[in-house]
Amino acid sequence: MTLNSTIFSVFHVNTRSILAHNNTTKLDEIELLAAEYNFAVVCLTETWLDNSIDNVTVQLNNGYADPFRLDRIDMAVAS
Repeated sequence: MTLNSTIFSVFHVNTRSILAHNNTTKLDEIELLAAEYNFAVVCLTETWLDNSIDNVTVQLNNGYADPFRLDRIDMAVAS
């Protein structure tokens, strides 16, 4: 199935531990789906990211822009 290029398409995934299994399995699957369907926007929800994990670790490699992130704040540090 190929999406019509005139349709604005959004792909959203609640990744649930994208960094599990050495950061390959889930991110690779997401990249394959994004490439196959050519989504205009890819949104990943991952509640366990923080500023210790850089963009390169979670960036898609098929032409998408750098990720926009709103990372979790470590409450022990913030208080």
